[in-house]
Amino acid sequence: MARKLCEIVFLVLLCGASVSKCLSVYGRREVLDKDGRYVLGWTVDAEEKAVTFSVEVETRGWVGLGLSPHGGMPEADIVIGWVDGNGNAFLTDRFATENGVPAVDTTSQDWVLLSGWENGTHTSLSFKRPFDTCDKQDRVIEDGTSRVIFAWNDADPMANVGPAFHEANRGVKSVLLLDKDPEETPLPDNVLMYEILVPKVHVPAEDTTYWCQSFRLPIVGRKYHVVKWEQVVQPGHESLVHHVIAYFCPPGTNESLVGMGEHCYGRRSSTGMGEHCNSRILAAFAVGGGPFTLPDGTGLPLGEDGAPTLIMLEMHYDNPELRTDYYDSSGVRIYYTTDLRQHDVGVLETGLENDGGPHMMVPPGAATFTSRFYCYPDCLKKKMAAQSVDSITVIGGILHSHLAGVAIRARHFRGGVELPPIAEDETYDFNFQQTRYLHHPVEIRKGDYIVTECDYKTRKRPRVTIGGLPTYREMCLAFLIYYPRLDLTQCVSMPTYAATLRFASVETVREGYYGMVESPSELAGRSSVWIMDNMNWTDGLVRQFQDHALRANHYFFCEDQQNQVPIGQWPRGEERAPIPMTRPFQPKTSACQVYTSGGETATRHVCPILTLVLIMFPTVLMSLTAL
Repeated sequence: MARKLCEIVFLVLLCGASVSKCLSVYGRREVLDKDGRYVLGWTVDAEEKAVTFSVEVETRGWVGLGLSPHGGMPEADIVIGWVDGNGNAFLTDRFATENGVPAVDTTSQDWVLLSGWENGTHTSLSFKRPFDTCDKQDRVIEDGTSRVIFAWNDADPMANVGPAFHEANRGVKSVLLLDKDPEETPLPDNVLMYEILVPKVHVPAEDTTYWCQSFRLPIVGRKYHVVKWEQVVQPGHESLVHHVIAYFCPPGTNESLVGMGEHCYGRRSSTGMGEHCNSRILAAFAVGGGPFTLPDGTGLPLGEDGAPTLIMLEMHYDNPELRTDYYDSSGVRIYYTTDLRQHDVGVLETGLENDGGPHMMVPPGAATFTSRFYCYPDCLKKKMAAQSVDSITVIGGILHSHLAGVAIRARHFRGGVELPPIAEDETYDFNFQQTRYLHHPVEIRKGDYIVTECDYKTRKRPRVTIGGLPTYREMCLAFLIYYPRLDLTQCVSMPTYAATLRFASVETVREGYYGMVESPSELAGRSSVWIMDNMNWTDGLVRQFQDHALRANHYFFCEDQQNQVPIGQWPRGEERAPIPMTRPFQPKTSACQVYTSGGETATRHVCPILTLVLIMFPTVLMSLTAL
């Protein structure tokens, strides 16, 4: 009780009558609506396993905040609060089963009111909730993406009547509630900045475009460390730019590519630049992602002797309306310093080999379908041994799939025994792909291996979903930020056609991009996609195919920048059996925490002295200012 009282008094003393000061108390802050009327602040107490929230909303009525599994009201854990005309603040814990007024949680009231007040324009409420309450009408706050729903109305609820309809005052936004703020680490005083932007690219009137543009890197002649990177999206093009990746082209790349821009892959690429340069990553961003600052002691090297001098930007444009008036100048911005840090950082790509195409297939109508891709242990062991390194330390990363993806995991194994995941997101949101810090750095030793695993949902899709570059196809990738940097850029795999199509009674298949069937004769000349599309998919058959696919052989790729695929050639991998996983990781059972606020609770009932503090503080502050 004393601790909660101190929290309240502290907030009041620090905030005074200023909402902006009040929100500055909190470790994270997000503007939830496009007009800036609803602002959320929060602080995570990892020791107590609780989150303290503060909302500031431009209204003098009720405000609502919720945690939703899918971004809508059904199954959402919702809190609604308001401040009445007498200055009493109220808060109710609720649960929604449909679109409509959410019912009061009858199990327990687990959102605890700390403080609340309003002025002539705004309402502010502070409240707290444990990560896990063990209340079936509450949602667990956990690592990964949280879909926060919000709403407000300009009138307080009337007695014995539920909150009035919010009309258009509502929305949803994905956030990482438990992650460290990527902007929390301060930059050094002597930091320099450099932008790499494509020059007014006329985006084709096509659903998906991969555009590659090459640049000469002027930051040469000595070694630098990149300490921060961020995406630069031309205003108004937020929905157009799906992702941006800045790659180092291999040393010795033909200088004639400088300044050239073209379609990245396939027959529309006259130079093969995309396949040649898409290996070692300088910076990567996907839709919804923000800036990332490296921790103290780590930096991504630039300009060292023998280092690449050419950069390629890979721009992925989504243009479903087939507009012809997009001219884009987006790209990346890097911050670098001459003060070298202890560790050189690298970025390792694990998961599905991007050029795999239809090698990876997800049946239609699947409620959940899991695919796995392997970074085999001898790859990491060989690369570490070559540099006399016993282990690497992962500090962050990006998890990436496309529209059908609902969960991603970078699983970590040592001797067949699974360790806690390197990174995971069980509530993945395609529209929110933030580079994230790990809560605790993960050590990967010689002989360890990584399994990148994705869950997909294809209930509304009538045809098989295959791997590939467009967003209606699928990927499964984990970009891991680690140190010390190895001579390794990709540790990826893809299923073989022969193993996959055995499920459809295919005897032999010619390996190539589309996997053409050779026998039996009645299927000869058909593509792998045609074979799978023409199966009579049922829930049972989907489950059988998943079991089959998880046992399929894979082509494996362990690539560094020196053995990149020559321009114009397709990659070929070594065939391997899937890695056995004898002892899966068993996460610890959550210890539930129950806070009880007793239903609709007024601030004055929670803390009688808070009113006195609110009344006296402005007077005291004015006196101190006068002195």
